Amino acid sequence: MPADVILRQPTSTKFIDLTGKKFSQLTVLSFAGFGGKFPKWNVRCECGTEESTWGNMLRNGRKTRCLSCSDLTLHGLSRKPIYRVYQGMLARCTKQNGPGYANYGGRGIQVCDRWRESIEAFVADMGPRPSAEHSIDRIDNDGNYEPGNCRWATSQEQARNMRCNRKLTASNGETLLACEWEERLGISHQRLYQRLGKMPEHVAVSYSAHGTSPEREAWMEEMKLKYSEWKWRDRHLKKLAKDFERLLRGAPIVVEPQRLTHAKRRERRREIADFVRNGGSVHQAAEKFGVGLHTVINALQEFATS
Repeated sequence: MPADVILRQPTSTKFIDLTGKKFSQLTVLSFAGFGGKFPKWNVRCECGTEESTWGNMLRNGRKTRCLSCSDLTLHGLSRKPIYRVYQGMLARCTKQNGPGYANYGGRGIQVCDRWRESIEAFVADMGPRPSAEHSIDRIDNDGNYEPGNCRWATSQEQARNMRCNRKLTASNGETLLACEWEERLGISHQRLYQRLGKMPEHVAVSYSAHGTSPEREAWMEEMKLKYSEWKWRDRHLKKLAKDFERLLRGAPIVVEPQRLTHAKRRERRREIADFVRNGGSVHQAAEKFGVGLHTVINALQEFATS
């Protein structure tokens, strides 16, 4: 429709007036009616050409110039696989209703002006696509689509460059992805995360499937000391709980005798044997030392010739 024909714009509150706005090389002149369900607009390109186009194509960046200046008529790549890669890149960063916009355009990731305005510049900077298994990948996940931050990568390479990947650091400062440590150590994914659940990460990545390391040995010694401390503390707390229950019931607190070491028990048995040999009876020894008769007899048998 000619630009000098002015149509009445809809009065709906949902209708967005684009008159006078500029989208890349196109300037909106006037409303041009509806093309199906979507409004169309008369636009003028910087080259002077006037035509009509859909407003949604202007707003999402798919229409940036007139047909005579469009890449579709110049680059000859519209039917090539690389063109779909290029369009997908633009859609992820500009199409707000797209499935991937939240992880790209919604995070502030943009396509540089050089690539957004020319697919020839994109192809020249990226080079030919190595194979159908390769797609565009950003080296820095928080960076834009621009020369120096993009490469052709396979799905496996891209999976290792995701933000959600966990990185583990060894005691020597070397940092690798969890999957790379699994390959180096020869262990499964489940085994690595079992280690991470019970030991620090620098210990978990320090030894192979059937080996050990100084870091692991030091950690095990530390755990043994902590376990003995925890065991004593647990026994002590249980004793306090029993004493507290006895106090609540009004019963007396039972004081447990202190446990003797092996050397002290042996010395005690020697004293028992000496007491009996010096004229004391078995029953007197048992009563004096607070032991049973069998303990006295065993002490006499043990030190019978000493």
